[in-house]
Amino acid sequence: WHACKFEGMPERDSRAVRVCSYKIDAVIDWLRGEEGPGKDEGCLIWVWHQELGEWTHELLKAAGFASVHCPAGADGKILDPANAKKKIVCSLGSHGTGKNLQHFEHQYYMQFPRSDILAEQSLGRTHRNGQRADELRVYTNLTHEFDELNFAACLNDALYVQQTTGNRQKLIYAAYDPLPKI
Repeated sequence: WHACKFEGMPERDSRAVRVCSYKIDAVIDWLRGEEGPGKDEGCLIWVWHQELGEWTHELLKAAGFASVHCPAGADGKILDPANAKKKIVCSLGSHGTGKNLQHFEHQYYMQFPRSDILAEQSLGRTHRNGQRADELRVYTNLTHEFDELNFAACLNDALYVQQTTGNRQKLIYAAYDPLPKI
């Protein structure tokens, strides 16, 4: 990369362009609906891209929800028991592994993980010892062909891991409504 640099080379525009809020609108509808967490219940809203997290947090606040934005480096906020009843917009790459988040029983993936390993790890943040709920509720937004194919690839990979190693995979032992397209 450094060998390809030259004088006068154009800089990459790092300013995000917000085009359509349809995924954020779907989260707000879910939060207001019967299937979503109640007004006084907390939930995790997983995002992959930083700008989508910031935008989601802004629109949740504007819609009247108690929201906390937890990008990379916000370990104190996501682990703070005072935020357990809030809507936590969190970075999948930063908080999807290694955290004890069993005080949440609702999760929403605005952008589903790109690998079965990260999907298993992020599901495992809430599905662990100390979880009080008998059943966890996890939702996602599969809106176009890439989302469907990515989700199918994660399911296939989880099935392969389970069949070859014998390790139970949370993605396989889930109830789906509607069933995923594979």
